[in-house]
Amino acid sequence: EIIAKYEAKHISAPVEVYASAGKSLYYSGREKDGIDLLYKAEVMGYDDELGLIMKIKYYGKIDNHSKELDNLEKYQNMYRNGDEIQYVSIRLLKRYMQMKEYQKAQKAYEQIKEPESAEIELMELYHTALTQSGAKEKANMVAQKLFNADPTNFIGLNYMAPADSGITRMYLGSNGHGGVGSTLPV
Repeated sequence: EIIAKYEAKHISAPVEVYASAGKSLYYSGREKDGIDLLYKAEVMGYDDELGLIMKIKYYGKIDNHSKELDNLEKYQNMYRNGDEIQYVSIRLLKRYMQMKEYQKAQKAYEQIKEPESAEIELMELYHTALTQSGAKEKANMVAQKLFNADPTNFIGLNYMAPADSGITRMYLGSNGHGGVGSTLPV
């Protein structure tokens, strides 16, 4: 309503009005309309932490990876200690891995607070990023942590046992592709 009054006079509403209205619409279930107003505020030079998170979640939900990535990177640059930096760093890690941007993925993982207590999945992604970037020493340290966290973890097992050992064959199975419980004679 307020925006309509300004537009009826052929002038733009103050940028904060667009941002506020965008957030209200987003929360009321009209996400697309809300995002459109948040984008309008962004074009006018306004972005804030909550608005960025709304755009990140919306673009992730509709699989618009380029816009999601743009907003993730913007958030990371603007709010290094923001309330949602953990969420943003995890999303960045996953996006960069999908794009095979391994060095960027490493940096995203290193932004995650307390990565030692992070999910196994995140440590596996980090291990892959390190391996693909040629950071063998760091990759080995991560493999050791994976083994310590889960003694049946394939990456951890692969690091701990030489490839020709019975332990690795036990977990790899006869086809070499996994299958805990598939054992070969040692």
